[in-house]
Amino acid sequence: MDKYFKYFLVALLPCIFYYGFYFKFGINAPFADDWSVIVGLVIHFFHSQEGWLDKFLLLFAQCNEHRELFLSIVTVAQFAILGHINFFYLNLIGGLSSLGILIVLYKILKRYRHPEWLIIPISFTLFNLAYFHNLYWPVSALQHNVVVFLIVSTLCVLDYSQGGIKSFLLANFIAFIALFSSGNGFIVYIAAAPLIFRYLKLYRILWFLSGAFFFLLYIYNYEHPVQRGNFLGNIFLFKGILGNFFAYWGAFASSFFESGSVWMEPVCIAIGALVFFTFIYKFWINRKDFFKDQKDYRFKLSLFIFLLCTVGIYSLARANMPISNVFESRYAINTTLILLLYISSVR
Repeated sequence: MDKYFKYFLVALLPCIFYYGFYFKFGINAPFADDWSVIVGLVIHFFHSQEGWLDKFLLLFAQCNEHRELFLSIVTVAQFAILGHINFFYLNLIGGLSSLGILIVLYKILKRYRHPEWLIIPISFTLFNLAYFHNLYWPVSALQHNVVVFLIVSTLCVLDYSQGGIKSFLLANFIAFIALFSSGNGFIVYIAAAPLIFRYLKLYRILWFLSGAFFFLLYIYNYEHPVQRGNFLGNIFLFKGILGNFFAYWGAFASSFFESGSVWMEPVCIAIGALVFFTFIYKFWINRKDFFKDQKDYRFKLSLFIFLLCTVGIYSLARANMPISNVFESRYAINTTLILLLYISSVR
């Protein structure tokens, strides 16, 4: 048993607490749009008179402003096996994505020979209850948690292979699932750029072409929800865009404030500005590491691009809404990833 695995076993202690909390307090009940999305999907899929092609396409159907392929597959599979919907297990599947993220980060630490003990603080940071919504809201858990796991998995596969066709195809498949499982899933094809440039020119071309093709499929017959702001209508709301942007980068600090505190927004915005510009500075001074395969610079840069695009899209789309929405629990898996990346970049 190597040292890395021994430390990984210790790092499972926060995981035990996290899932123990869920098994203690988790319930088998829908929340918010679970009823319309999950129950509606089951009724439509199993009790309609449509053909199998229409039912297959239903898995890719739009739900609010997203397509949620992974959620649809898991829901249909569960009902086909059990004969009923169990929201407790749907939440658990979404929650297990955090364990998947920990395993991916463990593989990256081991690959680049970082200190073995780092997996322990990573685990304590990752398994927090800031994103508690994703423990009892299946739609959120199977979207926000899962897409982060799928994206870091895609980046890990691309990073490990360094040019292999099998790994390239596997990464493209995972990226395809990510793209159709959340609104920010398509970012993986952009975020992977630092890693894909290790590959042959043909693979690079195929990667970006497949990403463009899948994105066109995603927006085909897409209908913008009336309750969501229009991107073009928000483009000149500079105060809202910048407020959301920097608040998102520092939103992990909101855990130290009571809900509704007047200090929460300004402090998180200030911390977010510090975090963001620290990232820019660190990536700039270490830019020569981009050409050194023995360093994890490319993987970190890909994660940063994913977070940058996610935060940017949110900031523009929600520029007409209160900044306080940034602190909603369902988004905290992203802010946790920001904190992890920040710690690893400045240590």
